[in-house]
Amino acid sequence: MKSRIFFLLLMSGIYLGCEDKDSDKNVSECIDDKIEHFPPVCEVEAETTVDEYFFQNELVYVFDYINCCCDFQSPVLSESCDTLGFLHGLTGNATINGEDWSKAEFRRTVWP
Repeated sequence: MKSRIFFLLLMSGIYLGCEDKDSDKNVSECIDDKIEHFPPVCEVEAETTVDEYFFQNELVYVFDYINCCCDFQSPVLSESCDTLGFLHGLTGNATINGEDWSKAEFRRTVWP
């Protein structure tokens, strides 16, 4: 009887200790959907990220392809998945909606 109780407690602890990392993102549904399909083009070992910033009085998300290929542009999306502009790329763009990206405040890395 004691071994059954111990086994049930052990299994409960294992089950409760498992985390679904995706549920910790705390992003809008459309951003979460975009993350699920990111990156579509990079090589398997390419380092890519999705970072959250505060820019122009709203949260925005940068889908950073910069380490995927030096010529790729990184889209900047609003919480509702509107494309605000693109960073980097062949021209080295650093302006979104006419404002220098250096004014953006990094909040966190959402993915991976």
